[in-house]
Amino acid sequence: MVHHPIASVLLVLGSACAFAQPGPPIFSVNPLMCLTTAPSCLLTINGAGFMPGSTVWWSGAALPTTFVSIYQLTASVSGNLYQNVIGSRDFDLWVVIPGGARSNTVKIQVIEPVRATDLKPAQVIAGGPQFTLTVN
Repeated sequence: MVHHPIASVLLVLGSACAFAQPGPPIFSVNPLMCLTTAPSCLLTINGAGFMPGSTVWWSGAALPTTFVSIYQLTASVSGNLYQNVIGSRDFDLWVVIPGGARSNTVKIQVIEPVRATDLKPAQVIAGGPQFTLTVN
């Protein structure tokens, strides 16, 4: 047992004292990017200290989360959470474990893919000479 003088004083006075528990660290997320055209984006979160009942959060929205191990979670981001992005935007992702401890925050980028409207030349022969491709 660790003696903490301030906590001891508070307990003697009859008050409850709570200390914040550090959250589990996120080491990596794969992928770090989702496309606005995708109906959903499946994320793999690697870290430590995850437990059954852990929840992945996406900029304030709880995601359906699967506990894989104390080192890994998966979560599915529904496209309705990001499909209105024009250009690109970063979203915050974090994990909360049972008891309320929160992990560090990781940025996930959502990108609207660039669409090609014209390719020149429109056709080439496989194995043919080198050529310059122009994309508009």
